[in-house]
Amino acid sequence: MVALKNTPNEGNWACLTGFGSNIFDESNPVCLVRRVSNQEISDSFAKHETYFRKIFALLSKFREKGISLYSQPEWQRLDSKSQIASLILDRKYPGDTLPKDDDPRWIQFKAPPEKIEKQSGIKFRYWAKPGVDSSHVGAQAAERALAVSGLNRERLGFIVVATTTPAHPATPLTATLIKELLGIRNENVFCTDITAACTSYASALQLGNALISSGLYKNGLVIGADVMETTTTSPYDRNVRILLASGAVCGVLEACSFRDRGFFPNGFHFESDGSLADLIVIPAGGSALQVTPEMIIDPFDQRHMMAMNGPEVRKRAERLLLKVQKSDEDSQPQITGAIARALEKANVTYADIDFVAFHQANSRIITPIEEHMRELGFQGNVRNNIDEFGNTTSASVGLCLDHAWQLDLLKSGDLVMIVVFGGGMTVGIIIFRWTLQGFPSEYLAYSFQSANLPALVI
Repeated sequence: MVALKNTPNEGNWACLTGFGSNIFDESNPVCLVRRVSNQEISDSFAKHETYFRKIFALLSKFREKGISLYSQPEWQRLDSKSQIASLILDRKYPGDTLPKDDDPRWIQFKAPPEKIEKQSGIKFRYWAKPGVDSSHVGAQAAERALAVSGLNRERLGFIVVATTTPAHPATPLTATLIKELLGIRNENVFCTDITAACTSYASALQLGNALISSGLYKNGLVIGADVMETTTTSPYDRNVRILLASGAVCGVLEACSFRDRGFFPNGFHFESDGSLADLIVIPAGGSALQVTPEMIIDPFDQRHMMAMNGPEVRKRAERLLLKVQKSDEDSQPQITGAIARALEKANVTYADIDFVAFHQANSRIITPIEEHMRELGFQGNVRNNIDEFGNTTSASVGLCLDHAWQLDLLKSGDLVMIVVFGGGMTVGIIIFRWTLQGFPSEYLAYSFQSANLPALVI
């Protein structure tokens, strides 16, 4: 077993003792998500395009006849029951010039199923059922993880929730909502949320490890939960809508005294570059820019939703994580990037790594990085599941761990590397020892105890 740099003394050592996710058989009566195909996504875009073309055609006729689009009484006289009137009431829509049939912006509604898979590697994803938010899916994942660990929930020290889509914008904390859903009555549980886009879960693991290694707490839950399709993705933007999905994972962290096990100080490595902040951004909705009614109803002005420069994100992510440079054909390649720096910091090599879990952003980003790593000596296992689950943001890398564990690709003692990257831009790499034994068969058939959850299913 490779020696890890700066191994601390025994005690105050965080290890995984339980793990779980909320993605499971849809036939289960308490399943809170549903499977969505590329065909369903494509059909949805087509319906939206037809709908808005009709609206714009009707508005053009009104303008040709000199009918004002500003006056509420005029709209009510035209058709008080019209859905269009309810949308366009008392405002010019969507601007001085209505989009014509040949407007290039209509391309955003074109999303053939085969093109979605080719561009992203995604065949299916899971979306939350009506009435389900990030606290609900997070609580389900926590139930599973607690069942595996056997830890008494009333003895929990902390609940850290990584989420980009909190149940509420600022308050209450999603962590406190999950605590309530889990039926925890202990008031002395530290609850907090972390929002760091797609690096959220790795950031939450770092905080959870720090809370234990500092001696403040003996155990806690680190949850990654997101319901991305309802609050952050515009139904009119194919660039983002096709990628994002719902999901949740939970790891139970406990203090343990194993040497060379679990998490260790030099196994955490994070980097950021604020100059690239505009590559993945939700422009409106914060203190920088308020949401306006026009943004909500105009399909071509969705600044309150996530916007992403996909090609540039792909290029920058590869450069930030693993950059291979050669001055000439005969020279040895110079390896730079966050992954190389993380390995050096932890005093391990590519060959030492047994398993890698990548953030499931896009297969066109993941595949080249994995290929470079194998050229540099990595011989371990990788579990990618973006084809089945899409990009679940905060839950993404955890779902890879959970499914690898189920498939027996992860064994106790394996040296694991988590690689995440996301808006900011930020990257995070964690190297740690997997401490869970073989996947328990009873885990799959576990019946959720939280009484509030099944009632939410519609």
